[in-house]
Amino acid sequence: MGTRVLIADDDTGMRLVLRKAVEKADGFTVVGEAEDGDAALRLFDSLRPEMVFLDVEMPLISGIE
Repeated sequence: MGTRVLIADDDTGMRLVLRKAVEKADGFTVVGEAEDGDAALRLFDSLRPEMVFLDVEMPLISGIE
């Protein structure tokens, strides 16, 4: 399966770009996507990814928080 990756970005287009980049890289698998910080935290807790691509400026909870 490879390294489990979560993508968190409020921009749909950027999530698509990141997903395509991760899918092309050997050894990485996208296990989830979130459109805001709150969803990112929930998915992180449930999916337990090993890597997160995290936008720092998102609604509800920022990537910095």
